[in-house]
This record gives sequence, C-alpha cells and structure tokens, in this order.
Amino acid sequence: MAKVFFSYCHADEALRDQIEKQLSLLKRQGVVETWHDRRIEAGQDFAAEIDCHIETDDIILLLVSSDFLSSDYCYEIELKRAMERHEAGDAIVIPVILRACDWHGAPFGKLNATPPDGKPITQFPDRDQAMLEVAKAVRVAVARLKPAAATPKPTPVVRLPRAESEPSIRSSNLRLAKTFTDRDRDRFKHDSFEFMAKFFENSLQEVEKRNPGVEGNFRRIDANRFTAAVYRNGTVISRCTVFIGGLGGGIAYFAGESSTSDTLNDSMSVGNDEHELYLKCLGMQRGGASNLTQEGAAEYYSVAAHRTCARTLKMLSSEEMRVDYVGRAEGLTLVVPVGKHDDWLLVTTADATPAAIFLDGDHRFVAIDCADNTNCKGLLIPNVRIEVEETSVYDTVGNYAPPGMVFRQNDGLFVAASADRMRMRSDLFALQRGLAASGVNLSAGFSKWQIVLGDGPRQRVLKTIDLT
Repeated sequence: MAKVFFSYCHADEALRDQIEKQLSLLKRQGVVETWHDRRIEAGQDFAAEIDCHIETDDIILLLVSSDFLSSDYCYEIELKRAMERHEAGDAIVIPVILRACDWHGAPFGKLNATPPDGKPITQFPDRDQAMLEVAKAVRVAVARLKPAAATPKPTPVVRLPRAESEPSIRSSNLRLAKTFTDRDRDRFKHDSFEFMAKFFENSLQEVEKRNPGVEGNFRRIDANRFTAAVYRNGTVISRCTVFIGGLGGGIAYFAGESSTSDTLNDSMSVGNDEHELYLKCLGMQRGGASNLTQEGAAEYYSVAAHRTCARTLKMLSSEEMRVDYVGRAEGLTLVVPVGKHDDWLLVTTADATPAAIFLDGDHRFVAIDCADNTNCKGLLIPNVRIEVEETSVYDTVGNYAPPGMVFRQNDGLFVAASADRMRMRSDLFALQRGLAASGVNLSAGFSKWQIVLGDGPRQRVLKTIDLT
C-alpha cells in the first residue's frame, strides 16, 4: 500500500479535505493511505511526526497556492525535502494547483502538475471533476512506484532543520465577512461579460489554427452584446449570442444570432456568499451550476457552443460505419454503444486472436476474446487510428503496466488491458504491427491517447483516453 502525504497551508484546509474525499475509493481498495498534520494527536511531537512522514511516504502531494508559496515551513522545509527525495527516485512529487499563483518558477515548476495543464482547481466550473483528475494522477503514480516502494521499509528518521523563526500558532480561517453593494454586483457582472467576450474571441482564433478548413467569426455588436460563429468550408456549423439582459438583467446565452433580449437558452446572475462574488447559472440546458468564477462561466457557455460544433464536425458518412457484432469486426475498429447496456469497445485484429477491449463502464480496460463473438454489438467504425500525446510519455522499464496505457515497443503499438475481469494482471494487446522496430528492450508508455478516423480536414477524434 502506497502512503500519500499532503503538504499544504492551513488556509487551504477545506480544499485538502475535498481532495482527500476523492481518494476514498483508492483507500477502500487498499491502494493508498493518506496522512496530513491534522492526524497528529495531543501529546505527539508535531515536527517529528511531519519529518517522519515526509521522509518515508511514497507520494507527496504539494497543494499549491499563494499561501503555500508564502509559507516558510511549506516552502523551505517540506518542499525542499520532497524535491530531494523525488530527484533521488525515493518518492513521487505531484504538484496540485489549487488556486491561481506564480508557481512555474518554483523548484517543482518543471514537474507535470495536476489538474491537466496546471489549471487551478478553483477555476473549474465543476470542482469535483478537477479533484477527480487529482485522484487519477495518484492512481497512475502508484502504478509507477517500484514494488519495494509500496511496502514501507525501516528508515531512520532524520530531523529536518528548524526554521529560524517558527510560524505562529493561529487560526487558519482569518477571513471576515464582507458586505457587497449593488455597485459591486454590477461591476462584477460587466467585468465578467468583458472576460467572456475576450475568452470567445481568443478561443475562435485557436479553433482556426487547430482545424484546417474551419473559420471563426467574432463580432462585438455593442457594449452589452457579442456574437460568435464557426464555419467549415464556408458552411456555418455553430452560432451563438451572449448579451447582458434577459431574465433579471443577467448575462444571457442564445444558441443562434439575435439582436433582441427576449429569446435565450440560458442565463447567469451574480450571487455572493460572505466572502466573494460569483456567477450562478439557471441551467436551462445543462442542469445549472453555481459559484462560478469568470473563467468558469465563460467555459460553461463555450461548452454549450462547442457541443453544437462538435456534433457537426464529427458526423459519419454511411460508408464509414455499420451496426454489427464485434466478432465480425475487421482491422482496428471502434465500437460505439447503441443500447443503454452496451459499452464502448476497441477491437484489435493485429494478433492471431482478436480481442475487444472495454473503454468504459464497469469492465473498463478488460479484454475479451472477440472471435465469432455475437454477444457484444454496436456501431462498428473500422480503420480507425491511435494517436498519443507526446507529453504524457514515461519510461516503462521496471514498472507495472497500468490498464489502459498505450505502449510503443518492438515493431508495434500495444495497449495494456486485464485478461480477466478480476483485474489481477495486465497483458499487452497489439493495436498495430509492422512499425519500425524499437531498440532491444526499449519501450515507452503513454497515459493520454485518442482514437481518430480520417486524415487532414476530414480527421475526427472519436474517443479520448486520459489516465492522468
């Protein structure tokens, strides 16, 4: 069982508690056990207990915020020793970005942080999703541990040098309740609208860069309204209007182009608690959300527009798919579920015995023999390809192959999957053969990959796998 140590500032204790809840399944499965300084009992030596865990625990989570960076104890003592053990290969350090701060120049700035791309947890529209990314990162890190690392070994406790000035003992909750005026709310609403406008404009520019044949058009109508549209080969595939007005005079969204304020698909209003202002959504399309930051609100509306665009971009022609049993699949085939009890499957026929690998559901990354299989059916999309994200690569030498990981070794591309539903072990199943041979006993694994169909402007991403 791997031991996980939380290095954090007490100002972030509430976020730490939420992250620990996301690790509950890992703890119930006996994969990890967690520790932080709130576990220190009365009468125990505070410094000695922390020293013991930072010297022996396998995974160290750095809960990064401006408070963490400003804490002498966190930065000069815990962080310093954590990085020493990480660089020596004795522990794995995972930076978890809680709140926006200037962290890239810190000693851990070279490490791959979580959530993905170092996006702060507090800027996610759905914080549970952000903290789920942390749990995934911990699970992958456990798989990377050397076998001996999962079993604690006797290690002499080295007392770390004390800071010249000990931090004062005080409450971690020093924020006082605030009173917000109508002027404060109006200013926040207009600032949020300006943020959304810039967010949409920049996003459309990036869409053009990444998608050949696709054009974006952003138009600022006036101080209270803008429109955004996406075209493919000159044909509009998504259009929306965001404006101030509508229900309660908030920030409204309409899935089309409109110059009036009496038609909308969703609306946001300004709310507040005792400490801060935020945006809350009615959820007329997607179920609603509250306590949204400006970035979270912009992301919420952009997702609504993106879904319309994605549905159009990913349409299949009748020649590219058929409904059939997996036992009749040929080549590398993606199987899209057609019934509520069906699952996504990836069928590979690169080996003598074809296998079908579950991509989601209760049997995720379990492989079954699909030769003449008439039990599993779906929408078969043959001749798909696998692409990997190069930044997710890691050295596989001496490491356990986590289910779902893609590997490049010898003359092929492989995916790790459990050959039995008890998930007692993982085997490698060939996705592609006949590639340029790798060096003897050399291989690399990738935790992020996707299944694509077509090339050039017609290329579509059908399914994305992210194990981080």
